Amino acid sequence: MEPEVDLLLSVKKLLKSMQIPVYDLGQQRPEKFPQIIVYLQNEQEITDLKVMDCVKATIGVDVYVDITQQGKSLMIGRKVANLMQRLKLSEWPLRYSDYSMRPIVDTSLQSRTLYRLAFLFDYFIYGKKG
Repeated sequence: MEPEVDLLLSVKKLLKSMQIPVYDLGQQRPEKFPQIIVYLQNEQEITDLKVMDCVKATIGVDVYVDITQQGKSLMIGRKVANLMQRLKLSEWPLRYSDYSMRPIVDTSLQSRTLYRLAFLFDYFIYGKKG
């Protein structure tokens, strides 16, 4: 399994443990909230290591809640941040690096105004040079 696929699958599995629906970016989803959207934001191969290949991957995690439940979004956001710092992959060595979060009032759904916590989590994924 490719490291990026392992990363996305592992993140989705981990976040589903929160009992909140988790979707891929672009996936059709119901207008039921809260919900979590997961996507690979960026990846960058690092080649200056002598023994190991390394990929720096950034995962985007968006937490959506109804605008009337902003307090609930912060509780969910703390759980997401804590879980993502303990993420393990099934096939690749992984090291957590850092994260950022930005709260946004999202009006992209015409029928609803939502509160979104937009997270970016950075990881280093290692593999032996072959």
